[in-house]
Amino acid sequence: MYDYTVDRPEKRYCRHLFFSQVDKPAKTYLCLPSAKAEDVKQALEMGAINKNTQVWAFEEDFNVWDKSNHVIYDMGFRKEPYILNQKVETFFNLPQIDLAYVDPCGPISANFAIWAQSVNWAPNAKIAFTFNSVKRGPKTPDSFPEQVMSGQYKLREDAKFTAGYHEDPMNPKIEHLCEVFSFLIPGIKWNITTTYRDTRFPMLFFGGYLGKSGKVQRPVVKNPQISYVDRFIERLLEVQTGYHTPQKFAHVKIGWNRLTEKEKRQVRRHYLPELRAVL
Repeated sequence: MYDYTVDRPEKRYCRHLFFSQVDKPAKTYLCLPSAKAEDVKQALEMGAINKNTQVWAFEEDFNVWDKSNHVIYDMGFRKEPYILNQKVETFFNLPQIDLAYVDPCGPISANFAIWAQSVNWAPNAKIAFTFNSVKRGPKTPDSFPEQVMSGQYKLREDAKFTAGYHEDPMNPKIEHLCEVFSFLIPGIKWNITTTYRDTRFPMLFFGGYLGKSGKVQRPVVKNPQISYVDRFIERLLEVQTGYHTPQKFAHVKIGWNRLTEKEKRQVRRHYLPELRAVL
């Protein structure tokens, strides 16, 4: 299982880029918090929100929702936060949103696109998304034009990524996603585009703004390095999720033999069924 309790440095870096352009604390903040609500904490630290901000948070997993619920309430917001145990794309009664960090870290679907198009974005809203690929399945031409979806389903398979994060404004996949959301959110300008790889799949992060934006400030940090055991887990999960070839099976077996006994125990503790299926 993916560990939602870990604060990942590549995500913190992306959030820093995004929150740094916010000139004054947002009145409303929309997010998908982790168990520790790291994005809410960082937004507070950087002044993108304050204790007067109304937080709207969504989490489908009950256990993660329960933990983040307590963490956010303990932050002492003066306006009661709304922390809902459901998918964000199933909720259509949001107030006007002027700051949103929405990172499903999964594929973009037609339902999500319809939802994003329906949100009441403030005139100076700052908006960021993270995706890995486009969901396969039926298209909905009326609400999400077929020409927007065309060619997207191969996003993860043919993208070229390296470990860690890097600035890659010309990445064609990010450019394509930005075009999709420019259609869904008319008038938005994308000024932050980054690709990175966490312990699951390659991720595409892009942030933008309506109206005006402050200057994006890049933190001076050392590029986070993905450990060898995390790379192994990443390959293992790719094989288990159907994204595999005979070569990938071979890479998993070779990678297993290269792990130390301590690393093998760590993997067995969390991924024993996946290991048995491959090894």
